[in-house]
Amino acid sequence: NKPWGYELWINGDKSKYVLKEILIKKGFQTSLQFHRKKTETNMIFDGKAKLIYKKNNYVKINNVSKKDLGMKKLNKISIVNVKPYNLHRIKALTNIQLLEASTNHLDDVVRISDDTNRKSGRIQSEHNQ
Repeated sequence: NKPWGYELWINGDKSKYVLKEILIKKGFQTSLQFHRKKTETNMIFDGKAKLIYKKNNYVKINNVSKKDLGMKKLNKISIVNVKPYNLHRIKALTNIQLLEASTNHLDDVVRISDDTNRKSGRIQSEHNQ
């Protein structure tokens, strides 16, 4: 369970690659975050969302302000590829469901901003069975 919805780990966390089904509730958003090692691909298969990303390549990640961020609307069957150090956030305009395929660097989240003030790294209480 996440503050914004849930993620269901389809193949567990022992594989080289992880597959997750994720639901983000309308009006909620993920952390504004980046990863040092993790690479992920997200496909929205239901709903509408906004991708927020760092568009200004001249500013350092920790010094990003709103003017340094870009936005792209995402619809059903939109694909988002995230490489290490790509600052990103997804905001649900409707309830959205997406699939995420990623490398198994599950503790590798650096949160720049989070609506519920979660710290960086894996939050164990969100990963209980």
